[in-house]
Amino acid sequence: MNLLITSVDGDKTAGAASVNIGEFYQVTIQQRKDISLALSAGKKYAIVLKGRYLLGEDSYQVNTASHIHAAEFVARTYTDSYQLGDGELLVCTVNIPAGVS
Repeated sequence: MNLLITSVDGDKTAGAASVNIGEFYQVTIQQRKDISLALSAGKKYAIVLKGRYLLGEDSYQVNTASHIHAAEFVARTYTDSYQLGDGELLVCTVNIPAGVS
């Protein structure tokens, strides 16, 4: 099953978020297209927006030969003790009961 993440309203607006990276950086991330994440039944997920920034490091957004993404949505297994990592913003949690499709 897929989770659709969208912030786009036609071609006029896009979603935006601000993510703290390390002690000194805050990066604005814009979502310009729909994102689909594959999820499995019987699991609880943390849907996370992950931002990455490092001086001198090219990301895919500025160099298509790079395999590093400056921003991406990821689905991580969620537990009550889940801790966000550096540059991560919790968008939501998703609990999919076992046996659903």
